[in-house]
Amino acid sequence: MKTVYNNSSLNFYTGSEEYGYIAYYANLIIVNEYGFKQIDGVNTLVVYNGKAISITLLADYNGESYIIGAEAFKNNSSLTIVTIPNSVTSIGYKVFCGCSNLETLYISSAIESIGDYAFAECDKIAEIKVGAEKPIRGNTNIFTNAVYDNATLYVPNGSKSFYEKIEPWNLFLYIVEMDFTGIDDVKAESVEDNGIYYDLNGRAVENPANGIYIINGKKVLVK
Repeated sequence: MKTVYNNSSLNFYTGSEEYGYIAYYANLIIVNEYGFKQIDGVNTLVVYNGKAISITLLADYNGESYIIGAEAFKNNSSLTIVTIPNSVTSIGYKVFCGCSNLETLYISSAIESIGDYAFAECDKIAEIKVGAEKPIRGNTNIFTNAVYDNATLYVPNGSKSFYEKIEPWNLFLYIVEMDFTGIDDVKAESVEDNGIYYDLNGRAVENPANGIYIINGKKVLVK
């Protein structure tokens, strides 16, 4: 078996017969430090080889959605901020387990389920934004007690009452509603010196830290 690094504009996947069978015998397809393969016909992110502090996962894999496979980011102590976009439909078993410095997490509305112990040993998580109005399926072991007791869970306006009734989300002591309009579609952007950033309460922010802000009438995620 071999690993194929896709640095081209070609769309191929493990087992593909296209382009001269270049990836037919491949074990992994590496795209921008993310390793993919098809498991039971499903596009699966199986490993991340990067060392970035803040990441936004790929917008698609060969133009299609994908899931995050078991332990794909396990024990990555570099990560502090993770944004999971609409391209991802499921977070697997122990995906971020042991990411001991993870502090901020954004989960898009496309996520349907989160696997057991997905964020185990991630006690530093302080802020979780979940874009789904309907609580995502998962067991109470997704997060640790330290996270349930200390982190703030942000949910879409009008959905707090639903999260307060369903495990594991009702274990959070701090649940706050916010406006998620347009955030799922936004890409991470750098702070611009000539831009005026506003927080979600409409107050100007001179030196915005990591988080969601409004600039030029649209919401952006600053990293």
